[in-house]
Amino acid sequence: MSIIYTHDLQDSLKALRSYNICSINSSFDDNPIVLTISYNFKTKLQKKKKEDKSFLSSLRSERIVYPHFFGKKPVLGIYDSSYPADSIQIENTHIYGSLELINQIIAGTLSVDFLICRQSDFHLLKKYSKQLGPKKLMPSLKNGTLVQDLDEGIRIVGQCSTSIHTNNHNVLYIQVGSSSMKDEDILENIQFLNEWISKRFPITYQRNSMEHVGLQLLFGPSIFIK
Repeated sequence: MSIIYTHDLQDSLKALRSYNICSINSSFDDNPIVLTISYNFKTKLQKKKKEDKSFLSSLRSERIVYPHFFGKKPVLGIYDSSYPADSIQIENTHIYGSLELINQIIAGTLSVDFLICRQSDFHLLKKYSKQLGPKKLMPSLKNGTLVQDLDEGIRIVGQCSTSIHTNNHNVLYIQVGSSSMKDEDILENIQFLNEWISKRFPITYQRNSMEHVGLQLLFGPSIFIK
C-alpha cells in the first residue's frame, strides 16, 4: 500500500477519488473512506504508556453518530415494556414487548445492531447485561440508545453510526464516509468527528501524543495530512 502526503483534506479526497476511478477496484463504487489517527507514546514512562493505550482501547466501546449517512442502515431493536407480547417489524426496525425480547435474549437469537429503550424501562434489562454486554447491545446514554423518547432515539441512532477500531500500534481507524458521497458531506462528517474526539481527549493528550492524521480507502493508498 502506497503512502501520499498532502496539506489539505480536500486534496486528500481528490487523490482518493482519482485512485478509486483508475484502480482495478473502480467497480466497487461505495468504497469506505477511513480516517486514521496515530499516537506516539515512545517517549513516555512505561506506566503512562499503559494508561494511554488503555484510554485508546476504551474508545472501542463507543459509537459515533454522523450527520451524513453512509453504508448499510442499521437494524434497530426497540424495547417498549408496554408493548404486546409479540414483536413487529417495520422496515429495519423491530419493536419488542418484554416477553418476546427476553425470550430472544435468553435463546441468543436477538439479531439487531442496536437495542434502544427508555430510561424508565432500563431496570428490566439490567439482569441480562451478561448476554447483551458482549454483543454491545446493552442500552447506554453514551451510545444514544438509552433515551427518554423512543422516537428521538430511533432518529439519532438510525441515521448513521460507526465504531472505532484500534490496533497494537496505537492507531485509530474510523470510517467517515464512502466514495459515493459528496465531498462536502464527508468533510462535515470529519469536522463532526474532530469535535467528538476533542470532547473526549484532553488537549495536552492530543498536542503531545498525536503523530499522524490521514485518510485511506479500504482498497487503496494511505494519504497523510501534514
